[in-house]
Amino acid sequence: MHMYLSRSRYLSVLFVAGCATTPASTAPTAPPSSLSGLPAANAPRRAPTSTTPDALCAAFSLEQRAAIDAAFKAGPLDASDPLDEASARTELSKAGSGCWATKGGAWATLIEWVSPRPWSGFTGLTARVLLVHLGVDGSRGSILVSRGTSASADKDNSNFYFSSVDRSAIEPPTLFDFDGDGVDEIVLTLDGGYHEGQAWTQAQVWTTAHGAVIPYAPASHFRFDGAKDVDGDGRPDLVGFGEYDAVLSGCCSGFDHTVRGPPLVYHSLPDGTFSSTDSVAVAAARSSCPASPVPVIAKRNPVWAESDVLFRVACARLWGRPVSEIEAELEAAVPKGDDGCDHSTCASRTEVLQTAEQWADLPPPVTLSDRR
Repeated sequence: MHMYLSRSRYLSVLFVAGCATTPASTAPTAPPSSLSGLPAANAPRRAPTSTTPDALCAAFSLEQRAAIDAAFKAGPLDASDPLDEASARTELSKAGSGCWATKGGAWATLIEWVSPRPWSGFTGLTARVLLVHLGVDGSRGSILVSRGTSASADKDNSNFYFSSVDRSAIEPPTLFDFDGDGVDEIVLTLDGGYHEGQAWTQAQVWTTAHGAVIPYAPASHFRFDGAKDVDGDGRPDLVGFGEYDAVLSGCCSGFDHTVRGPPLVYHSLPDGTFSSTDSVAVAAARSSCPASPVPVIAKRNPVWAESDVLFRVACARLWGRPVSEIEAELEAAVPKGDDGCDHSTCASRTEVLQTAEQWADLPPPVTLSDRR
C-alpha cells in the first residue's frame, strides 16, 4: 500500500503519532463494529492468552479481517463507475492485513477507518492504516503513519489510497533489533505515485517503549527510502537520496515529477546508531559520484536535462565544491528572470536553477576527497 508525501517544492515527511498502551489481561477485545475514528484504535486492549509472537499474529488476524469486513457495511457501491467489492477488498487486505512475528512480539498493520461509499474506480478510496506493536508481555501500542503529502491535511487524515490510476502501498518491512534490547525495530516504507505525476517513497524506523510505538531516535533525523545490508555485515543499512529529492513541474504538460540525486547510505553500527561519514557510507557516495563534476553545466546554453544538472550539483557538493562557486556557474548559465521552457526536455530553466541552488545550499551528508 502506498502513501503520499510532498515538501513545498520538495517532498517532506510528516508523521502523525497516536500511541496506545495496554495492560496485560487474558483475551483479545473484539474489534470495533465501525471504522469511524481514532478512539477505537486507542482504546485499551486486553492481552491474548498466548504470548508467543506467532500466536499474537494468529489472534490479531481475526481483528484485521473484522476491520476489513466492517468497511463493506457502509452502503452501496457507486453504480455509475463502481470499484467492485472484490477489487476493493483485495486492496484493503494488502493495506491492513500485515503481521510479522518478531523478537519480543509482533508488528502489524490495521485498517482503522475507510472513506465512506460510494467508491469509484477512478476516484478510488482512502483509508487510515495503523502500525501496531503487540508485545509478548500483553502490551499493545499503535501509531498512525501519515503519508506526509499535501493530502495529509485532508480531514480524513488517511495514509492509504487506491484507484484505477493512483495507488499507495506499504512495502514488505525490514525487521531488525538495531539497539540489541531483544525487541525488533521495524523499517516501514511507504511509497506511491500520482497519475501523470510524481512518485514518492518514504521510510522510517519505528520501535516500541513501554508499550508505545515511537520513532527510533538514532534514525529519526535521516531521510531515506528503505533498508538494505550494503556491506554484508548482517545489519540493514538505511538507503536513499537524503534531501536530494525534489518535485518539479513539466513546463510543457504541467504535470509534476520527481527528481533525485545520488544514492546515499547511512551505515548501521553495532551500537544501534547510523553513520553517513564512515568508510561504508563514503564508499557508497564515491560509487554514486566517482569524481567532482566540473562544471556542473556542460554547455553555456545547455539542453536542460534537469536530472543531470541536479545530480551534478549534488555530487559537486559531496566533493566539497563551494556553494558560491556552484551558484555563480548556475546564474551565468541562466540569468535570473528567464522563465523560458526548454521544450526538448519540458524543463523550466528557472525552476531547475532555483532547485539547483537549494541543493547547493544543503549541507552535504558526507565529504569526498581524492585521498582514499
